[in-house]
Amino acid sequence: MATVRVKDEIYRRLAARAANQHTTVENLVEAVLENLAGAEPQAGQGSSPAIQDRLRALEEWMEIVRERASRYPQDFVVDDSRESIYAGRGE
Repeated sequence: MATVRVKDEIYRRLAARAANQHTTVENLVEAVLENLAGAEPQAGQGSSPAIQDRLRALEEWMEIVRERASRYPQDFVVDDSRESIYAGRGE
């Protein structure tokens, strides 16, 4: 595995940010390095536990949405346009 040298002050700031996100400096910078290298990070790599928790919660919520999809008529589409959301608000 390769090593990258960074100034001590930068590393201290990265370490503090990583600690706040309950992850390691390596995980924190991996996604940025992947982006710089032009590659897409693989699922689960370079993500902090907080991000992984949010993704897991989103997937759980989407499962609930999929489970109740049968309650609506076939081809049902919600009108979530800006016009319908803000209708009657004095435009």
